[in-house]
Amino acid sequence: MGAKAIATCVVIAAIISIAATNRASAQEARALGVPVAPIALIGEVAPGVARARVRVTSSERGLVLYRVTREVRAWEPPEDGDFERVCDAPCDLDVAPGAHRLTLGRRDDAPDPSYRELDIAQPAELELRYDDRGDARTAGWITLGVGLDVGSLVFVGAMMAGEDGNLATSLVVTGTIVMSVGVLVGMSLACLGDASDLRVRF
Repeated sequence: MGAKAIATCVVIAAIISIAATNRASAQEARALGVPVAPIALIGEVAPGVARARVRVTSSERGLVLYRVTREVRAWEPPEDGDFERVCDAPCDLDVAPGAHRLTLGRRDDAPDPSYRELDIAQPAELELRYDDRGDARTAGWITLGVGLDVGSLVFVGAMMAGEDGNLATSLVVTGTIVMSVGVLVGMSLACLGDASDLRVRF
């Protein structure tokens, strides 16, 4: 076998080895639950301008990063096209230097219309944080129900107080306070929305 044939065999063997290594690494990553996905791009860059690599992490599974394409007011219903799905965390981004309006969503839920405008010009880590306040809302409805029930029982006691005017008055005041506190606290918690946040570290 000539020298050229030997060199050709060495090159082919090296290519096969590299391909096998890459495939094994991808298979190992999938086995470990690490997503193997293409790097998403945000924004346009002029020729010769380098993008900034951003690593996106999250406080829980199922969080999705969105780019806001149109400013949505609080009183406006969002429309299709207002948000562009970028990637599911964890993921990597190549971002054009400059300001970007970003928000997040949870799984297939609608993204949060309140966004953050982040100025990114260097490699960074972007953490998606989501605070599910479902337990607080449940506690609010329970507080509301208990307040109304207890207040109603106190009012019944006031009506049964008979000729004891002082006792009846005291029970009416107590029932009113109990019901008012139950309604105020209960509705405040029951109407509490979930919270989301984007934290960037350079």
